[in-house]
Amino acid sequence: MLIGRGRSTLSEKGLFEREKSIVAEAKIVLDRADKSEDWVEHYKNLLDEYERLIVQSDRLLRIGDIMQTRLNTLREELRLEIENHRKTQAEKEKFQAQLSQAQKMEALGTLVGGIAHDINNMLQSILGFSELLLREKQEDDPSYKRLQTIIKAGKGGADLVKKLLTFSQQAATFPVNLDLNDQITEILTLMSHSIPSNVNLYAELCKEAAITYADPSQVDEIIMNLVSNAVEAMPTGGDLKISTRVVLVDDDYDSGQAELRHGAYVLMTVSDTGRGMDESTISKIFDPFFSTKQKGSSRGTGLGLSVVKGIVDNLGGHITCESSTDRGTYFNVYFPITEILSSSR
Repeated sequence: MLIGRGRSTLSEKGLFEREKSIVAEAKIVLDRADKSEDWVEHYKNLLDEYERLIVQSDRLLRIGDIMQTRLNTLREELRLEIENHRKTQAEKEKFQAQLSQAQKMEALGTLVGGIAHDINNMLQSILGFSELLLREKQEDDPSYKRLQTIIKAGKGGADLVKKLLTFSQQAATFPVNLDLNDQITEILTLMSHSIPSNVNLYAELCKEAAITYADPSQVDEIIMNLVSNAVEAMPTGGDLKISTRVVLVDDDYDSGQAELRHGAYVLMTVSDTGRGMDESTISKIFDPFFSTKQKGSSRGTGLGLSVVKGIVDNLGGHITCESSTDRGTYFNVYFPITEILSSSR
């Protein structure tokens, strides 16, 4: 580092060496003071030069401090720039993955919807003619039970088609303003008889009457699907809990979900104490046709949670899953609120 304006510049090392030489020369002058008549002037000149060197040295140190501060600032700016670049790159990759997934789901939904309509037309013909034939048969007729089996299978196929149409967002819906708490109470009353006795069912519903705009049958499907999955996750029994609470999502609300828009929601949580899931399974549970059940199993089609997610998304809500192996599972469903009423509940 060099300094100097209109005079020869000295490095920090050079200043130090010159200061040492002046001190040494001053000692010599003092030692010979009695032998030299001009020693006072000589000594004064040495002191003046020493003072100038001290000033230059201080200035050099100040410039060094300034440069060090600037260097530290540049290092911090570079660190932040690298960090922001990494975040931007990570967000870009996340958005690209979301866009790719959305495009795949849209294409799959279109394909599934078209196939479902064709299958539905065929099933309606099969069911229609089977029911006509059944009316002509007596109960003791050998073909009577066979026709009943055909009709049962046809209705099962029709239910599957309904799920496919819901998944593809082509099913007809009839939304109304409904109290989610009342809907939960009603559906749990109906399901209570089919829940095993070793499963303890709890409901903790908020006092407010949280009104959301939705199709009651679709809300029932969400609740039944999540409750059924929870029961299946506890083959040896456990606790199944459904709770609701009103939440206001804003900048201060930490949901951990960037997709959750600001607004008022009634949060329904369905939790169990079952076997839980690992991270790999959680990342796939909302994918269509993904199932944790054994291959070849007749239980489930792998459409349940993907249909649930489709319904929630169409409502403008959001669904998340939290789970870990052998520590249970929590499904959080955010239903947009259209109105909050006081209740004596």
